[in-house]
Amino acid sequence: PRKRSHSRPDHPLARWRKVHGVTQDALATATRLSKGMIAHIENYRHIPIRDSLERLRTYTGLPTDAFVRGERFLAEYPDFPYSQHPPAAEP
Repeated sequence: PRKRSHSRPDHPLARWRKVHGVTQDALATATRLSKGMIAHIENYRHIPIRDSLERLRTYTGLPTDAFVRGERFLAEYPDFPYSQHPPAAEP
């Protein structure tokens, strides 16, 4: 496995899971996604699209930006998930 040269903040999805006590297995089952896909999203290796994104947004209530902008989203909302963030319902 590759070692990272710098430490990245936990992905917004990982932060959400920790606060809500949801395991990757449980999230994968609830959203009908693979545990591997959840892990890849949380490790900034995959950005969910279409159906996957909609399932994750519906289950977590997180906005699209949390998934597609990851670290930039956290830069705007550094206290996430303890601070306010934009609603998930986007046009």
